[in-house]
Amino acid sequence: MKNPLRKRYKREIKKEWLKNLSLFLILALVIGFVSAMFVGNESMMKALNDSYEKYNTEDGRFQFESELSSDLKEKIESYDISLYEEFYKDCSQDNDNDGEKDATIRVFKNREEVDKACLMEGSLPSTDSEIAIDRMHADNNDLKIGDTIYVDGNAFTITGLISLPDYVCLYENNSDFMFDALSFNVAILTDAGYEKIDDNEKFSYAYKYDETPSNDTNAKEKAEDLLENVVAEVKACYFDSTLGNENNIVDFVPAYLNNGINFAPDDLEGDLSMSYILLVVFVIVIAFIFAVSARNTIHKEATTIGTLRASGYTRGEILRHYLFVPSLVTLFAAIFGNILGYTYLKNVAVSLYYNSYSLPTYKTVWSVDAFIYTTLIPVVIMLVVNFLVIVSKIHMDILNFLRGNLSRSKRSKAIRLPRWKFMKRFRLRIMLQNAGGYLILALGLFFVVFLLTFATAMPETVNKYQKTSVEEMFANYQYILKSTVDENGKEITTDTKNAEKYSYTSLETTEGVRVAEPIGVYGVLKDNDYIRLSKDLSENEVYVSSCYADKFKLKVGDSICLKEKYGDETYDFEIVGIYDYQGALCIFMDNDAYNETFDLEEGSYTGFLSDEEITDIEDKYIVSVIDEEDITKVSRQLDHSMGGMMGFFRVVLVIVSALLVIVLTKIITERNSLSISMVKVLGFKNGEIASLYIMATGIVAFVSIAISVFLANILMAQVWRWYLKTMDGWLSYYLSYASMLKIGVLAFVGFVVAALVCFKLIKKIPMTDALKNME
Repeated sequence: MKNPLRKRYKREIKKEWLKNLSLFLILALVIGFVSAMFVGNESMMKALNDSYEKYNTEDGRFQFESELSSDLKEKIESYDISLYEEFYKDCSQDNDNDGEKDATIRVFKNREEVDKACLMEGSLPSTDSEIAIDRMHADNNDLKIGDTIYVDGNAFTITGLISLPDYVCLYENNSDFMFDALSFNVAILTDAGYEKIDDNEKFSYAYKYDETPSNDTNAKEKAEDLLENVVAEVKACYFDSTLGNENNIVDFVPAYLNNGINFAPDDLEGDLSMSYILLVVFVIVIAFIFAVSARNTIHKEATTIGTLRASGYTRGEILRHYLFVPSLVTLFAAIFGNILGYTYLKNVAVSLYYNSYSLPTYKTVWSVDAFIYTTLIPVVIMLVVNFLVIVSKIHMDILNFLRGNLSRSKRSKAIRLPRWKFMKRFRLRIMLQNAGGYLILALGLFFVVFLLTFATAMPETVNKYQKTSVEEMFANYQYILKSTVDENGKEITTDTKNAEKYSYTSLETTEGVRVAEPIGVYGVLKDNDYIRLSKDLSENEVYVSSCYADKFKLKVGDSICLKEKYGDETYDFEIVGIYDYQGALCIFMDNDAYNETFDLEEGSYTGFLSDEEITDIEDKYIVSVIDEEDITKVSRQLDHSMGGMMGFFRVVLVIVSALLVIVLTKIITERNSLSISMVKVLGFKNGEIASLYIMATGIVAFVSIAISVFLANILMAQVWRWYLKTMDGWLSYYLSYASMLKIGVLAFVGFVVAALVCFKLIKKIPMTDALKNME
């Protein structure tokens, strides 16, 4: 015989359609988003993992001052590696031939052995006037196949869009805080096309181990041993002219430390963890909403349940009855969410990744993890939470159900309220009687506010950094020279007005929140007009930039120890001041002390600071020029990658907030339906009743949002600091008071909608309910 209770399911779902639909939509949206992230993520990860072998990704790279002699190359390859030339030239890219630089483009000859290009669209170049460029850069700059770009004045026709396995993230330098797909590009040319470009060539060599490292630990050990051996061989070559030309190591990046290779997969893995946490928290909150609703229903139907229990129904049958609707709604939300995830939302997730990274082509793969995490786990969480909350009520004695007394505690006196006016005391009593529901409301609002804080603080922090970094620039142009003497041995100088010499190198941290963090070291002339230090510095005394002090919690009087990048030499410095500069982690010292510290000749320098462009120094002597475009590339890239998504995220959160408040306000109103009916009998009008019950909920919502905005800001600042400690560079967290107010207003929008819904519910509650339940 079928259980007659099953006939109630349809009626209950129809009666509670607004609550069920609202929770269904929240769950479906969250599950759909997380499912899309899992599917898109795993598809991308498989494509990346396959690409390492398919395109023969390097195990690391060296960059030298000049091309290796055959003898030195042979000695280096004796350490169980093979070297491959990946020489490149950094050039100026002009997209429309207007004479203005639109980007920096790094051009390579076609790679046929290591780091082979993944052709996304079109074909590789076959003549000296054709070029294949990075797909993501092309998308960001509205470039397409058939367009013509100008590389150092040479016209090239775009024939293909590519992804290079060592430039999945377009890092111009591995030490950069952020990649730059807007104003940095990589490209492939034919040998003849490469030779057409007259620019400084960089001598980069990719290497592959004869025996592939088994894991990152093994790769780290092999890389350290390799570097030590190569340094020794290069030094021997440098001092022994019989071994070849003099040379130096400019850069060394093993694959496991290469941001261009690893940043994207690391970020993809982090996205999965955050998506899963988001799903679990949302499901738990909604499960408690269902549980609170079920408890209220049990209170209303206590006598009916008592009658059923007296008629022979077991506790298990009653329990399963109240677990059915939450489980059904969750299951259908999971199914619908997964359909969304594998169709429309999957494309959204993939487009977000392709908008940020130069990923290879992929094929959608069925994700078992996506099914488990987005279908089975939400249903299990819903069942467990509702079981734990409902089971305590179901285990009451039959007599208590028949009497409508479901309280386990002895009847106690009502809490004495302050001597306020009647309406205020009434509202306070409503809040106390519905404390459990209001607690769930407060927790749900805090979670929404926290996510809104993230979606608002991210772009605001980026915009703040962009503004302050430009304002705090030392000079409009910062030139770093390859050599301070020309080919005739004459010192390189400039007639540019107000140009001043300075020195620069890079060291690494040896302790603190992040070891091996690159730290810039500036040697500054006394009375410098660009970097103004408030007092003269003696040997080993330094100023540290404010962002360096912020990240590493440094203060005046502290000592810091830095080491050279490729070697064991360490340097100790004493902090005598904090220099207000957010652009980079760096220290400032007197230039004479700089030269003495690094064993340089008196009066040595490495470049010029100038507010005007220097035109009387030949390009072949210039390593790089840092201008406003370089300073702001972090903020531009973050804004491009995250800006649109954050706006979409805020809209979704406002909708979720509104649905959440509507559901909880409706539950609280329905729980008090008998009291509302009674006050109607006493002559209160609908508007007055709304001012009691809806206003009480409004006060709770307002206070919860106000506290949540304050706490979420503090928590987000700590989360921000914790996350950036794991990365090179620093962005100081920032959220304005105006934005905090905006977050509060957005979160409160849900209550305004909920108030209108609940006012209609109040009007529908008849006075006969109170007369039917006289005790």
